[in-house]
Amino acid sequence: MATYKRAELRNEVLAEIGVLDGQSTQGNPSPEDAKKADDTCQQELEYLFGEGYLNFDPDSEEIPASYFRALVWYIAPSIMVAFGVMNRASVLNLQKQEGFKRLAALKEARYVGTTQQAEYF
Repeated sequence: MATYKRAELRNEVLAEIGVLDGQSTQGNPSPEDAKKADDTCQQELEYLFGEGYLNFDPDSEEIPASYFRALVWYIAPSIMVAFGVMNRASVLNLQKQEGFKRLAALKEARYVGTTQQAEYF
């Protein structure tokens, strides 16, 4: 199963809100920005884990690829005010809704058991 590192999640969230452009300091945020983004990502991961939306340890360094994009979209609106990014607010809020839908789909238990028999009348 493909995974991403926690730093990749942080950097992708910062890129999503426009703080990182991929050109400055080889795509790495300043230490202050990194700390603020890491803290927000951790808080959101712990919240989602507590609500049952994540099936992996929120303290883990590895993030499953199937959750990555949904998490980026979900976390980005939570951090945009701290970075003064309000011109993209409507887009980010729509993406948060889409990210939440994807997380809800991943949360749903997959059907396991015997095959259902159809009843014909």
